[in-house]
This record gives sequence, structure tokens and C-alpha cells, in this order.
Amino acid sequence: MVAKDAKLHEQLVCVGKIASRITGAPFDSFMTLRGLAYSARTSRSHGRNADGSGAMALNEQPGVERVYYPGLPESSGP
Repeated sequence: MVAKDAKLHEQLVCVGKIASRITGAPFDSFMTLRGLAYSARTSRSHGRNADGSGAMALNEQPGVERVYYPGLPESSGP
């Protein structure tokens, strides 16, 4: 970066780093990667839970009056 004097150069560099976020801190990168790994695990878990086995198990319980889940045979939904 080119500036008229050293003070202006310092200000431009500071604004460039803050405004454009060109460089990230190492901890930010670590947290991003950690979040991606967690997201993959939870996505697999959500997929297993969405197969309807929980709804079917609840539907068989005598204390449960009605279960709203489109995958059940008695469901009026699509």
C-alpha cells in the first residue's frame, strides 16, 4: 500500500485489516474448522432421527393420543 506519509499509511493498513478482514486470526480459523466438524456430526444425527423411528415408537405408546408425522401410515398429510 502506498501513502503520502507514514501516519496515513498506518491508518490505511489498520482500516484495511478491520474493514476487509483480509487476514483472520489463527483462533478464528480453529473455531471455523471446529464448527464444521461439529456440523457434520449433527447433520448425520439429524438424518438418523428423521427416518420416523421416533415417531413410530411414540405412536405405539398407550399414553400418547396422537403423533403428527407425515411418514406414519395413518397420517393425513402428504
